[in-house]
Parts: sequence; structure tokens; C-alpha cells
Amino acid sequence: MNVAGDYIAVGLGGNVGSDQAILARFRAAIRLLRVAGAFDVRASSVYRSPPAGPVANQPPFLNAAVAFQLPPVIGPRGFLLTLWKGEAALGRKRPSRPAKGPRPIDLDLLLWRTLTIRSALLTLPHPAISTRPFVLQPLSDLFGCSVSPPIAPCELVTGATLLD
Repeated sequence: MNVAGDYIAVGLGGNVGSDQAILARFRAAIRLLRVAGAFDVRASSVYRSPPAGPVANQPPFLNAAVAFQLPPVIGPRGFLLTLWKGEAALGRKRPSRPAKGPRPIDLDLLLWRTLTIRSALLTLPHPAISTRPFVLQPLSDLFGCSVSPPIAPCELVTGATLLD
């Protein structure tokens, strides 16, 4: 898969509930993406990582990413709202309190083909990709690019599959 192709990438994260419950929400989110029109869906491996941000006293996160294509009539701003509705359907309340605290599901729009957007609602590529090992490693899985420096904080969750 080529980063410069026609792919969109979404990061999946969560740290509320058992690993099995979080993985079930990831799979449900992928089903919601397909209902929204996603096709040629590919999923990364699943990784466990420590929480990032100001709330340190919380469980580790499971993280993954999916890449897919959408029909050209679907745009990034509208799709972001679809992701937020999907999060709500899977138990996430926005805004999360505390900010960056525990959450059952987090769906981040990371890449939209080769598009660059800078607006109050949406920034693409996601502005924190390069500082988040738990995003870089799954993207590396999907797009075959090397990640440097080596990703130490992420631990592969063996046996976790996201695609049916």
C-alpha cells in the first residue's frame, strides 16, 4: 500500500474495559466504517502503549490503525462527523473528562489521501502523528514505511485480529 495513494487512515485507540472488549469496539468501528462506504479496508497489528498526555494514572491503551478507500463524493469534514457519531455509538462521550483521560474508543482521522487541511475543525495529516509511537507503528504496518527511531513504548498484542 502506498501512502501517496487513494487511502484514508484512521487511528483506533481505547483503554476502558478488557482487551477483548476494546478489540470488540475496534471491530465494531471497522464495521461502521464499511457501512459509511469504506472499501479495500486493511488493518494494522494491535499495540499496547502507555497513556500519552496529562492524565498518567490510567490503564494502558490498545492502539491500531485502519486504511481504506471511500467513494470520492465523501469528504473529510463530513467523515470526521461520522467518526464522532461512531465513537458515541460505541460508548464515547465528547468531550472526554478529563481531557486525554480514559475512553472506551478513540477514532482519529490521521490521513486523507494526499490532502492537507488546516482548519479549526480538522487538521490533516493529523498534527501529532510524528510524536506518537502508538500511531507511527500501526501506520508503518499499513504503509510499509520504516519508523525511526525504533518504537520502544509499543508492545505488540499477539493474536489480536481486527478484520473478519
